[in-house]
Amino acid sequence: MIKSRKLKSHDRVKFNFPLFVATLKFPIEFSMTRTKQTARKSTGGEPPRAQLKNKERRAMTVPKRSAGGPAPRGNLALNCHPDQDMDVDPEQPNSPASSPLPPPPDSPVVASKATNTFCALCQDGGDTMCLLIPKRFGKIVHRPNVDFLCPSCHELKDRNRHAKHGRRTYTPYWGFTRSNQPVLDSFPVLTSNHTLSAQSEVNSEPLLILHFFCKGMESRASPADLVNNLMQPYFSASTLQFLEVEFDFGTTEKVHEHAEKMEALRKEIRAVPAGRALIFISTHSEEQRGDLFAGHEGPESKPSPIAIEVDKFFMFLLAGGLASHVKGATIVLMTCGWLVKHEPAFKSLQRSLKELQASYCVAFTALHFQTTIASIFLQALAFQTFVENFALPKSISTALENSFRMGQHSDVILLTLSPPTASTPSKMLCEKYVWWNMNSKPYGTSLPLACVVCGAVRPWNEAVWTGYRGKSSWSVSCGNEHCGLQENGVRVHPHGTVVGSRPVNMRYITPRRKRQHGWVAVTMFKEDF
Repeated sequence: MIKSRKLKSHDRVKFNFPLFVATLKFPIEFSMTRTKQTARKSTGGEPPRAQLKNKERRAMTVPKRSAGGPAPRGNLALNCHPDQDMDVDPEQPNSPASSPLPPPPDSPVVASKATNTFCALCQDGGDTMCLLIPKRFGKIVHRPNVDFLCPSCHELKDRNRHAKHGRRTYTPYWGFTRSNQPVLDSFPVLTSNHTLSAQSEVNSEPLLILHFFCKGMESRASPADLVNNLMQPYFSASTLQFLEVEFDFGTTEKVHEHAEKMEALRKEIRAVPAGRALIFISTHSEEQRGDLFAGHEGPESKPSPIAIEVDKFFMFLLAGGLASHVKGATIVLMTCGWLVKHEPAFKSLQRSLKELQASYCVAFTALHFQTTIASIFLQALAFQTFVENFALPKSISTALENSFRMGQHSDVILLTLSPPTASTPSKMLCEKYVWWNMNSKPYGTSLPLACVVCGAVRPWNEAVWTGYRGKSSWSVSCGNEHCGLQENGVRVHPHGTVVGSRPVNMRYITPRRKRQHGWVAVTMFKEDF
């Protein structure tokens, strides 16, 4: 039997905040208004270093459906470009001092809309069933010089107008305006509640989803494919474009073939507003250096995988002028954590993102990353960012809270690149999102599966916190009462204990009161460039 109890003052309760509208009494006929709504119902391995020369290729047998494994490093010369003849210099250093990526040209974007062409109260599409206006204004509100503002955006403006002072203002909602003046002579009647967050929208501006996956990897039911399926009800066929591309540029000949393929792909891509491109890259990362797998060499019967440096990987992957579509885009790296674990590879990734002028990059720290575990997280993140129109850093907390069990598998790295302003230079912010559990992962530190003193499996008691706010430490003791004791009861070893401290620059991003687990954000670095 389920027991009920009364809510106490300290209980956390989530509420939806409908817009309360007073009953208006006047003899006026109403009609439904159309608001032009467009929403419709790897592991790596330890590879030997190798040169990209045909006469010096090494034969290496790899299963066709390999999840990673050994890969020789393709040593591509820095002065090589996919659109030029390539020669391999065996004396060329492997770690360049700077990224060879050329600055991308201007992104082919279209202007973003300044006012709403949809209503955020519902997601039904077509004529809204929640907004009533006087019948005599039915044609007037559809004139080109009349602007529409949905109730959610109006409320958000009220809340932000005096956010610095900790209070909000209350202004009347007219819905339709002409030159900032109300079109209606009375308030429109709202007959519905929010079906989304009170601060969300249904943004149906054109969206581009690109998925690059290394040859030999499975693309069916990938996170990119699932995100595309989630987006389809909110876009028309002309405003949502999903393209999947298999890449393989492990040899000199394949590099030129890939460049021609990317040039043809670039002509197929339709223009989208700035920031409305989501790019998935699925490949493996190499264990010893964090290089990214570029493809294979050798015969098809015995393919030999090739890994190259991160900046060269992006240069060859986005050949043929495709780099212009990365400007302002969100990049999701579906690869193992060796990329972010090795500092030279991670630095090379940062240089590449700066050259490409991407806005965000999401990566994962699991050394044997499984893409399926991150699918729910990426769907929630994409929905809030590209449909509800939240900024990605604000979307990630909700996405993590609804990520099922991804926190037990991997931490999340978010790189945010801010464009320069009149008074500040461009900035890059790197944050790591870590899942914590009071009993198994205090402050995001995973406890050993077994006690090193007595060998008992998962014997840990609840964590004990000490210290003061901001610099607290914790300790966990073994729950085995015989830990460290001989059979005669004589202690020969100290009782098994694990100690740790709170990470620096850490903040909670999900509710933690009366919670056994949640997510924290740790700022890794913030720098100008």
